[in-house]
Amino acid sequence: MDLLGTTVLIIFIGLIGTRLTKGVDLTDEAYYAIFLDDWLKGGIATSAFLTLHQTAALIVYPAALIYVAVKGSSDGLLLFLRALFLIGAVASAAVWIVFMRRIGHRLYAWAGGLLILAFIPFGLPAPSYNTLGQQALTIAMASFGCAALAAGQPRAQLQWLIASACAWALATVAYPTMIAPMGFLCLLGLLYRDRIFPQPWRYALLVAAAVCIGWGIVATSLSVTRLYDSIIYLSAVADVGGMGRKLTLAFDILRNDAAFAILCLFAVTIGIFRRHLGAFAQIASVAIIGSLFFTTPALFVRSHDAITLAALTGIGLLTGLWPGASRNERVVALVYATSIAAALATSMTAFNSIFNFCIGAVPAAALSLVARPSVKSCSLVGVLPAPVAIAAVLSTSLYVYYGELQPPPLQLRERLQEGFFAGIEAHPDDAALLRVVRGRVGPLLGHSQTIAVIGRLPGLALATPLRLSMPTAFPLTPNVPQRGIAAAGDYYTRPENRPQLVLIYRDAYFEPINPMQQQFDEWYAPLAEFSTPLGQLAVFQRRLGGPTD
Repeated sequence: MDLLGTTVLIIFIGLIGTRLTKGVDLTDEAYYAIFLDDWLKGGIATSAFLTLHQTAALIVYPAALIYVAVKGSSDGLLLFLRALFLIGAVASAAVWIVFMRRIGHRLYAWAGGLLILAFIPFGLPAPSYNTLGQQALTIAMASFGCAALAAGQPRAQLQWLIASACAWALATVAYPTMIAPMGFLCLLGLLYRDRIFPQPWRYALLVAAAVCIGWGIVATSLSVTRLYDSIIYLSAVADVGGMGRKLTLAFDILRNDAAFAILCLFAVTIGIFRRHLGAFAQIASVAIIGSLFFTTPALFVRSHDAITLAALTGIGLLTGLWPGASRNERVVALVYATSIAAALATSMTAFNSIFNFCIGAVPAAALSLVARPSVKSCSLVGVLPAPVAIAAVLSTSLYVYYGELQPPPLQLRERLQEGFFAGIEAHPDDAALLRVVRGRVGPLLGHSQTIAVIGRLPGLALATPLRLSMPTAFPLTPNVPQRGIAAAGDYYTRPENRPQLVLIYRDAYFEPINPMQQQFDEWYAPLAEFSTPLGQLAVFQRRLGGPTD
């Protein structure tokens, strides 16, 4: 069984590794990489960014420094970052397999690990706050489970508790919202004094110490003032409609997609009565998750739907929190409950609301599909939902290319040979756009040192040698509140913050908001404009000799 599991794991790594070499995303993935690119060009201390998202980039910054030191440039760095994502996915899957094996499973252990390895949030294989937060959460939960099951082994138990605490620190740095499920688990430990929860006070202190050290490093790297300003700025530009909008979005999705709403209802019903349904519960789970292949994704992509539904089928695992539960049942229930708490926290704080439920729900989904109240209840029928869910997840991870509006046939992809995206097989339109930036915008840069990129594709900055002078590279959308636009505009009222060049990209998919607004024509003069496969790219140069220069 272990040989089979290892073989399939290696095959999955190969499949995902091949996927990593295809598709360039100049939107969100590039946004995550821009922090690293900017720091590599001039250091963290002189960076202009004022957004909390940059804390996640600090986790992989040391690896990026080593890469550039060894290679001598940042050419191919994006592909290296994708490799780091895969390493994190393999690590989280491996620790999960160890946890499930300690419960007593073998086949189920490998199935759960494969599900975790296969899942790529939003189909975007990058070390982002979503992926790093999800991977660290999984490791924290699995390590905690191993500690709880290491009764009578004080040294091993302490080691697992320390590993869990360190993973929690990484999770909160990558995704600050993770502090909520972390605190929830520690609180459960203080409530349950039945000696199943391992050393609750020591665990809470270890977690607190690790998180303090982690955020101490963040504060030292960014400075306390900049960290505070980043929180304020992000709250101004990202608070679109507040909690009311997020609840409305979730309600509208369920109301407008009756099929998915019914599937959720069935999943919850099966979860509640799973102890009494026996093999029927597993067969029903197969039908529920399998039906996703015949419906339109409700939560952005099919893998999100699959993880969400799988997690809901495990609600019955919470009975392990009742008095008299066995050690295995209690540990499974604690991990499941904490994962659901993480899912709710990510849903309530993320801009995309319920789309992000799956970020925290991955451990719960893995438990729901392969864990049982006791090992004695394991059967071949019981593992059937796992391969169906894995197939649903892989259909997204292998075939959805985030940022590509219309994926081309594989034979039309163009391998990029130079620059930040070197080594990746790109969509012909993206390759052509990058050539415009390097070949036609590049000669216009002159002695400029700073640039701003306005529009749907912040990743255009990665094709230039200039540093960004922007509080955030993420484009302002039409629904950004007025105070967010004002906060972005205030940054440019100081002459020293105005970049020497500005790129404005326009296409049919997005009308960019220029935070400089009315003053832009006063501060900048048009320099050139180029047609690209999907839109227009205009270059503006800062006017010199004005009253503020």
